[in-house]
Amino acid sequence: MTEEAKIKDSGERRKFESGAVRDISEGKGRFDLLPLDVLGTANQDNRLTNISNYQKTNDQTYLYAAMSAINYRMDYALIERIAKHFENGAKKYDENNWRKGLRANVT
Repeated sequence: MTEEAKIKDSGERRKFESGAVRDISEGKGRFDLLPLDVLGTANQDNRLTNISNYQKTNDQTYLYAAMSAINYRMDYALIERIAKHFENGAKKYDENNWRKGLRANVT
């Protein structure tokens, strides 16, 4: 049995032009501000460099390269955790909130 995926809830929401809503991001860190290209180069880590390239270009090829570099494999337990996360997100926001779209850099 996997642990339940909990979604933190401050009770405050941001609403986007697409109609999607999201909990406020204060106190969660600003990972969108990290210079992943610099971190990737400094650590000789192509995964971070590829993610940085995706952020700059929106070319999903870079995401696939990053996943390939970590021997990305989905397993049932992980898929179940993701499904529970989506279930909890649907209870908090709306069943298809994620389909409404948010920029990749929204935290």
